[in-house]
Amino acid sequence: MLDEPTLRAVAAETGGEYFRASETGQLRRIYRELAGRIGWEKRPTEVSSMVGAVALGLLVGSVLLRAWVSPIH
Repeated sequence: MLDEPTLRAVAAETGGEYFRASETGQLRRIYRELAGRIGWEKRPTEVSSMVGAVALGLLVGSVLLRAWVSPIH
């Protein structure tokens, strides 16, 4: 059950706006309106350094785990 009075109160208190969509077409219209207000910006993001850091962390973790579980004699 949707508590619309509370949602409206939260929106008013936080300076936001309440939208209600009872069907898909209304929801699309709301998203288009919001996109026009907010705007979108596409820009490429380089993630290879993050992936490399995660891979290095996994490698170091696996070496340390191997040494801890079965030390070399």
